[in-house]
Amino acid sequence: MAVDKGRQVRRMEHAAPDGAVLETPLEVLDFHMPAYTCDGNKRAIFVDRDGVLNRFGEMKKPGDVDELMVPGAVESLVSLMKTSRLPVYVVSNQQGCSTEAFAKRARAEMAMDRLAELVVAQGGKFAGVVFCPNKSRQQVPEGTVNAFKPHGGMFLEVALRDGIDLSQSYMIGDSVKDMVSARSAHPEMTTVLVKTGNKGQDEPRPFEPDGFVANIVEASQWVLAREGF
Repeated sequence: MAVDKGRQVRRMEHAAPDGAVLETPLEVLDFHMPAYTCDGNKRAIFVDRDGVLNRFGEMKKPGDVDELMVPGAVESLVSLMKTSRLPVYVVSNQQGCSTEAFAKRARAEMAMDRLAELVVAQGGKFAGVVFCPNKSRQQVPEGTVNAFKPHGGMFLEVALRDGIDLSQSYMIGDSVKDMVSARSAHPEMTTVLVKTGNKGQDEPRPFEPDGFVANIVEASQWVLAREGF
């Protein structure tokens, strides 16, 4: 995977069923980033990974990723990509995977790489994968936004870079933190909570999600129905 100089971005390369080589950006954000406003006009779908696409568990090798995948997750996600024609991004906290923790960082990137590979093999492609390895317990400097969920920095980074209108976008997650992070990035983002993983029971809910469904399969169907399909 090639590394973009000056940024914590790697481009994952995978062979598609038709033989084409597809690139998926894998971006690692630190504690916080400069604050800004987003005025893009593209819509997108954001998805948490752990507890949504895969069950909780240790991932030391690609086979572990395969075994932990929620049944039907990849297929439903690819169907969502193809039918909605909206870009789909993974946004995930990966605490403890800082640049100093080489082994944990390598495993986190391996798991993301394998997930993207599974999606490509089914004919889909993530628009991007973003994870934050650091949990800032202190107040971030003025003029910056925390990237670690429940803060909205990962969404804002994608919105700025790719011109995404967060007010017209979706977030699918399994935790209250996922829902809060989406609304922190933009108060009008549509939120879908699934009953896998944390099941929305990690902390009290400050608001109810727009959708509350069984799993990623039903979440994909919910979004498509909302889109008129």
